[in-house]
Amino acid sequence: MTNYTIKRSDRKTLSITVNKDAAVIVHAPLYTDNDEIKRFIEKNREWLKENITKTKRKNNEIFNIPKERLPEMKREALVYLTERVNRYCEIMGVRHTGIKITTAKTRLGSCNGKNSLCFSVYLLNYPKEAVEYVVLHELVHIKHKNHGKAFYSRLQKYMPDYKERIKIIKGI
Repeated sequence: MTNYTIKRSDRKTLSITVNKDAAVIVHAPLYTDNDEIKRFIEKNREWLKENITKTKRKNNEIFNIPKERLPEMKREALVYLTERVNRYCEIMGVRHTGIKITTAKTRLGSCNGKNSLCFSVYLLNYPKEAVEYVVLHELVHIKHKNHGKAFYSRLQKYMPDYKERIKIIKGI
């Protein structure tokens, strides 16, 4: 049986999450009986196995950069991503106000209200198609700050296969 932590709260349903360290957390209503929790885990065993494996693989393949190498990797990422950002800016007719490289593990990219872009250094460990998708996604936010219909319409205009690229990211 999988090891797990139970977090009880004033909620109505059971749910399971696998955190970034591949630990299993069961979110349960306050008075849920432990046998019911065990049955729920058993029922979701395949999903759990798949997600634990996926998280461990991601930790090993994507986030496994020695700390002493991070400054160098951040410089490399800045050069590599700036080239891609500037190429798409020219194609799209948009301008950013700056590019920053972070060590974020849960957010590969972001665009703030002032059109400054942030990218995770770990993005470089993804396939090229995924990197280009994240760059374009953030640049579309310069014109469309939310994920509405206009956002996805513009994204598709410049990257018709964007849905396939999202699958690459989610598959890792």
